[in-house]
Amino acid sequence: MYAYVADRLKHRLRNSLLLAQAHVMQLQGSLRGNSVAQADSIIAALNESMKTMARELNAIDVDEEYFRDREIRLADWLKGMNATYAATYSSVGLEVSGDVEITLWASDYMLTLVFWNLWIDAHQVTGPSCKIDIDIRKTFSKVIVIVGDNGDGFPEKMMDIAFQERFSTKSRNRGRGLLEVQHAVSTLGGSVALFERKRGDRRIQIVLPVYAGR
Repeated sequence: MYAYVADRLKHRLRNSLLLAQAHVMQLQGSLRGNSVAQADSIIAALNESMKTMARELNAIDVDEEYFRDREIRLADWLKGMNATYAATYSSVGLEVSGDVEITLWASDYMLTLVFWNLWIDAHQVTGPSCKIDIDIRKTFSKVIVIVGDNGDGFPEKMMDIAFQERFSTKSRNRGRGLLEVQHAVSTLGGSVALFERKRGDRRIQIVLPVYAGR
């Protein structure tokens, strides 16, 4: 588990650092061209990149219990995480439906990797009016979690590449959020995929093993 955590943190910090370096290069070009307005915008983006790195570094010092597997009621956990997200970014509307009593065997860290990344991706695309809906269902051996938002969703041509390295719906050659989600879900013993619930309405489906009591 700790090797996994270290690997994910390295990836996140590396991505944040590369983004910060890109902003610095943009800033140098803008200042040479005396574009003050553009420079202000880049400085704001650079500042956000540095905050991201600080958050990732702070995560290293989280209490050991944060990484320990335990019994978690998913619906309650999601609402708590959403409140934490709202304290860091603008709030996101959340509606959880289905079997809200379902319990998983997981760590706070692994679930945060899954859902925090989904929240960030949805929020960046949708903006301050972001609304996320989650439907939780249970079969004999699986928990199925369907995640959607009020954004435009994934273009059909991107359905097969959404979980590839550096895929992003926001810009070319950036983004790792969905790959982080895939790694975390796999570590939890599950799978994740995109599917079209109805024409034009593409959702993320996360399948996790049922908690059998340990």
